[in-house]
Amino acid sequence: MTATPPREALDLVFMGTPAFAATILDALIEAGHRIRAVYTQPPRPAGRGHRPQPSPVQLLAMQHRIPVRCSGQPADTTRRRRRSRRSAPMRRSSPPMA
Repeated sequence: MTATPPREALDLVFMGTPAFAATILDALIEAGHRIRAVYTQPPRPAGRGHRPQPSPVQLLAMQHRIPVRCSGQPADTTRRRRRSRRSAPMRRSSPPMA
């Protein structure tokens, strides 16, 4: 893919994981923008050996020596906390009436 250089290169942080996001990242790199960091999902187990496989975006970023940061799990822990609150049994503040 050949792109014309931008009038002014931008400093960007890119977020994405699937293959179509890698094509967008590639176009931004080819356009001359400075990608300062890439955020993507952590490598997932795949194949018979269940070895962690990096995402297409992570592979492309590593080829271009762009720092890669994998997203953490703060949203997942928040969801777990909400679920545990909902499923917690209700406690009575006073003894049951006879």
